[in-house]
Amino acid sequence: MNFKKIGLVVATFLLFVLVNTRYFWDAKLEAFALPVFIALILVFFVLCALVVIQILFLFAENFRNIKRLFTVVFVTFILILIFLRPRGVIDFYKFEAKDVLFAQREGVANCMTTLQLKENNTFKERSVCFGVSEVTGSYRVKNDTIFFHDINLNRSENSYYEYAVIKPSIYEVDRNAIMRYEEKDSIGSELWVVFNKLDNEIPIKQNH
Repeated sequence: MNFKKIGLVVATFLLFVLVNTRYFWDAKLEAFALPVFIALILVFFVLCALVVIQILFLFAENFRNIKRLFTVVFVTFILILIFLRPRGVIDFYKFEAKDVLFAQREGVANCMTTLQLKENNTFKERSVCFGVSEVTGSYRVKNDTIFFHDINLNRSENSYYEYAVIKPSIYEVDRNAIMRYEEKDSIGSELWVVFNKLDNEIPIKQNH
């Protein structure tokens, strides 16, 4: 197996590893997440083009080159796997605690912010907008209020919301929202509730 074939196998394997470990590193890249994602797509298509060339060589050799055949089979299998499972073979999100509340809101340019409150009293807020931003921490419920604490901020954030309440949406009729407030913030930031299993614990405030 010559250097070019070894390079093709190694590059394909590294791409497979990066795709399958994305759960652990994409939020840490923040603003660099989008360029890295685009780069991975480009690498995928380059590898596809290279394996097509190897297949053409195989036909020219009447499939007598066993090393080239092994390379083509291995690389093709991995690329098909990446195409079918772009989020990875293992869905690491399934190993997280179950959501008891999930809220989201789409902003301009298809930017999406999601908030997950977990049954183990942890939370995760994730924003995808020309990059990935993720904030994690813990929460506790007191009366009709959700308090956030033990906040783990990303590098681009200086603070996070202090508390939140669930109330009818300001912008959407017949829809509830979780309103997050910073200290002395009288306006709040709204995310629309997709599902809420905390109904019995948190009464919904009414707008005045």
